[in-house]
Amino acid sequence: MEFNLEKLFVDIFAPHNEVVTLMYDLPVENIQDNLGWRERRKMIKEWHSEIERFSKKYHTKVNPLVCYKATGSDNSDLPEYATCEGKSIRMDDIIQTSTIIISMTEFSASAPLLIYTHKNKCLRVASMPGVNKSMEQTGLAADYRAVAKICSRLTKLFEDAVGIEVLFSTGHRCYFDISDNKKPFQDNGILHKDIGEDIVRLKNLPSGEVCVTPNESATSLTEGILPTYLNDAIIVLVVK
Repeated sequence: MEFNLEKLFVDIFAPHNEVVTLMYDLPVENIQDNLGWRERRKMIKEWHSEIERFSKKYHTKVNPLVCYKATGSDNSDLPEYATCEGKSIRMDDIIQTSTIIISMTEFSASAPLLIYTHKNKCLRVASMPGVNKSMEQTGLAADYRAVAKICSRLTKLFEDAVGIEVLFSTGHRCYFDISDNKKPFQDNGILHKDIGEDIVRLKNLPSGEVCVTPNESATSLTEGILPTYLNDAIIVLVVK
């Protein structure tokens, strides 16, 4: 599918009477900038301008772009202050007054933003650490209504299964024992207002994942081979 930001925004958030904040982090001091990070900052400015353009259709306010000094590590606490239109603002103030946040960062802010969704029951967050422009033609161009339906079907299969066998393109196989009936988690990208207070109201984009923790007890039947790359060569990890 061809990338359409308005369709992506509507499919994920079903917006109506929202306050939207787009935020990103900045390289500082000993945290070195890189090409992907620079392109991401350009990308979020493009998204901000485009969302502003169509926001009035959905009776939605778009805040000016918010940026903050990079934390230097994934899921560290966000700084107390951010910058908006050249002015210092309290991070807490801008997040608590938003209903939708799109975070395009070098260092993941998913964990601290998830905590904010517990404090602000109207808040939904799309966290996009490491996102790049090429994803607009791949994962971000997906039909997320169709993705959600596939995730629902997979979740039911995971709930009924006692094991999952993975066949890799290399021909290797690995069997994962899920017989202890842990509840599978689905990350389908959907963050509508009616998602419910007890459901996780943060999604990592691009989305489309169903996962479950395997049985890790001494009686686990998990066994097989996991292929991976090391210095451009395929190596295998033997799991028993």
